[in-house]
Amino acid sequence: MRHIKSWVRHTAGAMATTLLVACGGGSGPAFVPQFNVTERELYEPVRAEAGIVAQRGSGGISLQLESALGSPLPQGGDTASVGVDKFYFDLVNSGYITLSMSDRMLQVIDAVELYDANQHLLWRMDATNREISNHWLYRQDYVKPAPRYEVRIIAAAGAVDTAQVFAWFGDGLVTTASWNDLAKLRVGSVVSCANCNLSGLQLGAYKLEAAYLAGANLRNAWLVRILDPLALSLDDYKLFNILWDSTQVAGAKMKAAYLAGVDFTGAIVTGAGHSPADFEAAHLYQAIFHGVNLDRVNMNSAFLSQAQLTTASMIEAQLNSAQLTETNLSGSNLYKAQFKKAMLTSTNFSNANLAGADFSNALIQDVNFSGADLSGATWTDGRICATPSRGSCQQIPPP
Repeated sequence: MRHIKSWVRHTAGAMATTLLVACGGGSGPAFVPQFNVTERELYEPVRAEAGIVAQRGSGGISLQLESALGSPLPQGGDTASVGVDKFYFDLVNSGYITLSMSDRMLQVIDAVELYDANQHLLWRMDATNREISNHWLYRQDYVKPAPRYEVRIIAAAGAVDTAQVFAWFGDGLVTTASWNDLAKLRVGSVVSCANCNLSGLQLGAYKLEAAYLAGANLRNAWLVRILDPLALSLDDYKLFNILWDSTQVAGAKMKAAYLAGVDFTGAIVTGAGHSPADFEAAHLYQAIFHGVNLDRVNMNSAFLSQAQLTTASMIEAQLNSAQLTETNLSGSNLYKAQFKKAMLTSTNFSNANLAGADFSNALIQDVNFSGADLSGATWTDGRICATPSRGSCQQIPPP
């Protein structure tokens, strides 16, 4: 993916840019991830032996690290126990790891650990040891399979919500996008590319706010902004970077974009740490967001009629005054989401987590709440739903 290197050169002096990358999964024909993956595709011994193991040049890994007191999130099928995420990588050639923990990072991450194939702890980075500098891993036998290592990321004990973490192994895989469609784009210009196949691309030099992408294929795309393009720079021997701070990776800016019929299956739109995406007033008719992390996204006044947002993580999402006619949000995590003055007609919330959600002054008509958790939600008339409330907003019994 040579265009990534040119993208870094184009944006080296930019204050903020937008990145688009690919990750797998979703409904429809089977999709083999070509570039970047989320937790659901990752290798795990016994449980997911056919999963993906990273190596130098295999793109990135997106991890949604829930708090130690949280619960597994629908996006990933979680790679480890609650409060811990992990990924494996193969050492194809000798290389080194250099990482450091900032004060901001320590608010959500307690430690990062590296284990060898025998589960021996090689190092632990935490508040007392905040930097790993040039830790070399050597491959000495090229006849045997490449040695495998495990990186384990542990949530801070005081963290109360989710945080996004990216592990970046550099580029080197073949894109699934159309090069002819990529050639239609212009650096620094607002994107206008209806029905284009832009999956598997890094589009950081392009403007996606107010973009026109009707019917585009953005399957498995990162729609995040890389604020520091050098965060993606790896020399010939550095094995990977971990990006966990919103000063490095921020949420997508898709405000007022026309995105009718766009396929965002498996897309990544939230930045590292706590950095939400902005889809305010975006036109998302029949768009597909399957298994996507949209925590704290701004979709106020967005048009989402007939959109598919199944098994998405939308914790504290802002959907005030949004139009959600025949929108499918089944199985999604909408904990404390805001639906004030939203239009909810024939909306499917079956088996969704709507605990603590706010429906103040919303229009609710023919909505499917079967199996949904509405505990503690604020209803249209201002009353608070009882805990538990399953399938409907049940009235709190009098004392």
